[in-house]
This record gives sequence, structure tokens and C-alpha cells, in this order.
Amino acid sequence: LQAMYHLPKNEKAGPESASYRFMEFSALAMDDDVVDLEFSVTKAERGLQGGKIRMGFDLKVPTQLLSTTEVGDVDVVQIDVVGEISSEERMIDRFRYLFSVPAAGDQVVLLMERFVRPGNYLVRLKIEDVHSAHAGILELPFKANLELADAARQADQERRQRLVQHLKVEEPEDEPILTLVGPPGEAVSGIQRFEALARSDVARVRFLVDGREILTKNKPPFDVDLDLGDLPRLTTITVVALNRKSQEMARAENVLNVGRERFFLRLQPISPTDVNGRRMKVSVTMNTPSDAPLQRLEIYWNDRLLTTLFQEPFEAWVEIGAAVGEMGYLRAVATLEDGSEAEDLQFVNTPEFGSVVEVTSVELPVTVLDRAGKPVRDLSLEDFVVLEDGVVQEISHVSLHQNLPIRLGIVIDSSGSMQTTLPIVQRVVMGFLRKLLRPRDRAFIETFSDRPDVLAPFTADFETLENALLSLYADRSTALYDATIMGLFQFSGIRGRKAMVVVTDGDDTVSKYSFGATKDFVIRSGVTVYPIGINLPSRKIMTRHQLKTLAEVSGGRAFFIAQKNELNKIYDEIDEELRTQYLLAYTSNSTLPSDEMREIEVEVKRKGVDVRTIKGYYPGGF
Repeated sequence: LQAMYHLPKNEKAGPESASYRFMEFSALAMDDDVVDLEFSVTKAERGLQGGKIRMGFDLKVPTQLLSTTEVGDVDVVQIDVVGEISSEERMIDRFRYLFSVPAAGDQVVLLMERFVRPGNYLVRLKIEDVHSAHAGILELPFKANLELADAARQADQERRQRLVQHLKVEEPEDEPILTLVGPPGEAVSGIQRFEALARSDVARVRFLVDGREILTKNKPPFDVDLDLGDLPRLTTITVVALNRKSQEMARAENVLNVGRERFFLRLQPISPTDVNGRRMKVSVTMNTPSDAPLQRLEIYWNDRLLTTLFQEPFEAWVEIGAAVGEMGYLRAVATLEDGSEAEDLQFVNTPEFGSVVEVTSVELPVTVLDRAGKPVRDLSLEDFVVLEDGVVQEISHVSLHQNLPIRLGIVIDSSGSMQTTLPIVQRVVMGFLRKLLRPRDRAFIETFSDRPDVLAPFTADFETLENALLSLYADRSTALYDATIMGLFQFSGIRGRKAMVVVTDGDDTVSKYSFGATKDFVIRSGVTVYPIGINLPSRKIMTRHQLKTLAEVSGGRAFFIAQKNELNKIYDEIDEELRTQYLLAYTSNSTLPSDEMREIEVEVKRKGVDVRTIKGYYPGGF
């Protein structure tokens, strides 16, 4: 135990040292109007995980100098904690927590866990009362001891043993109760194998897909083939381990097809071993877009803020202040630097029933052209009428796309037949991207022959896109449908302006997906698709028809050219169209199930104009 009464002295430390950096981000504690806040810290090895020692730090802060604020009907103190762990003046870890704790007793205890390898370290901590001028700094040398960590692991196993004995299960072994193993990769669909690796005292395992129980296996091996559907979509696979008394022992979860750009978070299932008295271990899985860093992650019990996390690992032991078995709910709210929010809710100790009312917000990309084929730019909300399944909808917002950032996909056929055309395509696409993309825009590059390959994910870095284009070479067969679906999958979770250009010169010959499935996925994605067919003779009636259909259902256009030098003109037309699209937003009043397509029609109260938009949408998306 070490108490802190003064700032750390490090007069010889240079600007690159860990202590110097800590003093910089702890500058608040050195202001004249800051009142010293004394606190203490204890450290303890709490176990092992993945070759690292799980170090626990318990901060004890006297409450007499802390200000309180009312959250619901509870008076709480809110304390901001920042810290660094260093070894030989080299920073190993930096972290930040924001705690909200009931203001009861003479002191509050703040629990933190960090993971380090065995060795000697120095932890530096700064705490600040959010609602007053009180702040304090502490530094504590510590040793991460492997033997003590192993002893803590054994003690934790004994606690779990007492718990499972209470549940009347056999003595646990030194291994996780349940682990779920599923297929690797992205854009997963079709029949896939899943395996639940369970401890020997697990009697049965339930398998659920999106909360719906599919089957229960009553003996090992606990593996099963699950049908994920014809198309890749966001899917949650859950497994539940049961003992011989049909009591739940543990849960594990795997969320498939999140995508690279989807803003997504999910509270992990709470198992019996995640609860210790009034304390509960909360874990969150999260994915954030590449262009919007996480600002904070807040964890609530009912309406009371428990803790705020700022970086991985997104897990914490929290004091829920509820008796064992008391009903309530956990809520996780993530906020990005741009203000976007995502939320997840998990009920605790409640029956597995209830109803959910879903509100569907719809965004429609709309292109309006005059008789000369030129974009019409002077329309307002009153000029549009939106019908969903023939029912007029109330439009809430209309904006011209030229003011909104765009997410653009470039999908290029690199099969063997493109050998002579590919160099021209590379040059023209580079010019197109250089002209079209603005600082807030993002684009990706995908190529395909007999399989799709994303060479550059969404990025604003033109050099990265250019290098991806320069790496193309022509070879093998044509998997057009697979490439279209993989390209659309890159838009998972993205709202606003989104379009994809597909360049090809031939029929699909090797795709695992059908044209019907590809068309369905285009509709689900809400992405405006612009297919460009190069040197496709008129006798290729089916191929031309399919490319036109993909464009029509998405509100785009299909282009067919015989001369390679026509590409520049086409990209100029696409550029102009994308910059002059309208975005219409409304809230659907339909009560149809989310897995049924809703047909869309947009009318403009002006004569002599051509209106293009998506032909329909699925509320469940993909």
C-alpha cells in the first residue's frame, strides 16, 4: 500500500521518457486552483490470460472531499482516472476509466485490471473528481509475479468450484467451460460448421441463431452444421452449456458478418461465473468505422452509469448494487468522435420473453434528370412523393448529395480476357478517383478473376488506392456475382451516400452465388450500382440484361462500350450523377415483417423528368 501526497519527482527525465509524458497528460493536477486529493492503491495478481498476468489495481478514495451528483434516485461520485504503466522508462500501457460509484461510506473503491507480462513496472495514476477541483497523482512500483498470478488463478478456480457445487455440477477442470469455434473470414453464408468446445462436466449444449433455438446436442462432440442463408448477413450464433440438472453453466457468442466499417457493439452474455456477489464482469465486443475513432464506452445498470471505458479491453468488474437474482438490465452506449452512437441492451435475471417494436428509418438515393439527360438540382422536399408498397410516406428530410461525403467501391474484372483492356481501366479509374474524391470521401478497390480480392479497404489515402490499382494483372476465369456480393458487403453498416462501379468484359463462369442471389443482395444493400460492360457484343443478351437489372433495382445505370477510350466519358457521367443525387429520408409506417421486401416508388411534381431510385428494400438489411 502506498499513499500519494505529492507529485512524482523526475527532474532528469527527458521529453521521451514515460514519466515526462505522464506529467504532460497529468498537467491538470499542477494547476494552482487544484486541491490535492489523497488516495491509495493496492495491487494484486489476479490470474493469467493468454501468457500475460492479470494485474488488479484497487484505488481507495476518501469521500469527504468528493462532490456528488444525482443519477436517478441515487447519489453518486464520478471520478476520472488516467494512467500509464512503464518499464525502464518505456511506456507499456496507457489507459483511462470514468467511474460512477454510489456515494456511501467513508471511501469509494475503484477496481481496474490491466494485462502485463512478468517483470518489474511502474504504474502512474491521476484521479480527478469530475464535479470539483480535487485531483491527485500517484506512482507505484510493482512486480508482476508469475507465481502469485498462478496462485490467484487457483484461488479463482476454487471460487468457481464453490459456485458450480452450489449449482450441483461436477468439479471443474482448469479450462474454460465453453468456447465457440466458427468459420473464418468475412461474408460467410450457406451451410457452415460450428463447434462448441465444452468442459467434461457439460452435459448438453443448446445452439441458437439470432436468438432462435435450432437444436440441442445431448452428448459430445458438440458440433453442428448451421444454415446461415443464401446471402451473407449479420448473424449471431449463441451456444449455452447446461449441466445434468439442465441448469445453465455458461454462454458463448459469435457475431458473423459485422464488416469492416459497421459501427457495432454487443454486450457479451453474462454467465454464472461472471457474477460474484454484487459485482458483475461486463464484456463488450465492438467494431468502429475506420474514419471515426471511439470517444467513450459507457456501461449502465438500469439508468445508473457504472463505468466509462476508452480503449480495449472493453471489460470491467462493476458494482451493480443489486442483490443476487434481482432483475434489471445492462446497457452499453458507445460514442464516436463524430458524435455517432451505438447501443446494446441485455436483461439480467429476467424471463426469456418480451416484444420489441422496431422503427425503420429509410434513406433513398434519388437521381432526377431532365429531358436532355441533365441532373435537376433545384428540387425541395415539397417536390417529392414517396410511396412504400403503394402507401404515401411522410418525408422528413431531403438533401442534395453534393454536400454529403461519399463511400465509393471500385470493382474491376481482372480475368484473362481483360489483358489488353486492364491498363486503360487502371489509368481511367485513377483519374476518376483523383477527380471525384474529396477529403471526407472514402473508396475501396476490389479485383476479381475466379475469386474476389479486396486490395484496399475503405480509405481516403489516394496513394493506397493507386498502389492497389497498379497491382492488378489479368488471369483466370470470371466470378462476377461473387465479386459483386463481396463488394457490396464492404458497405455493411454504412449509411448515407454509397455507390459501386463494376467493370467487366464477360459472362460469369465460376461464381458460387447465382444471379438471383446477387440481385437480392443489391436490393438489401441499398448501394447504387453502376455496371460498365466493355466489349460486350449485342448477342450477349443475357449478360447485358443482368447488368441492366442490377443497375435498375439499385437506382443506378448500366453502360456498354465498344471502345476503351469511351471510359473517360462514362466516369465523367457517373461523377456528375453522384454529385447531384438527392437523399430522401423517412420513417416507414409499414407493419410488414423485416424479412419481406418493401417496394419503393418516388414521384416528382414536375413534368418531363426521369426519376431513378432503388426498387425496394429489406428492413433487416444485411
